[in-house]
Amino acid sequence: MLLFWVLPIVLSSLQLFVFGTYLPHRGDAESHQDSHHATSNNYPTALSFLTCYHFGYHWEHHQYPDLPWYKLPAARNLNQPD
Repeated sequence: MLLFWVLPIVLSSLQLFVFGTYLPHRGDAESHQDSHHATSNNYPTALSFLTCYHFGYHWEHHQYPDLPWYKLPAARNLNQPD
């Protein structure tokens, strides 16, 4: 029971907290350029998917809250300077 129920719940909760909450929102208010106080990570698309379903593309998540998780990389590519 611990191996198949408890451990996955605990590990996925830690994963969501670290990659989806702590890393994107860490720092003081002056270090962020928008009202969301969120930054996106610079991971490649495949690694971003593995960390937490592209939730590390957090600025895009706040800019387009109605966008599903699988469209966040496309939104990131549109907003990246060339």
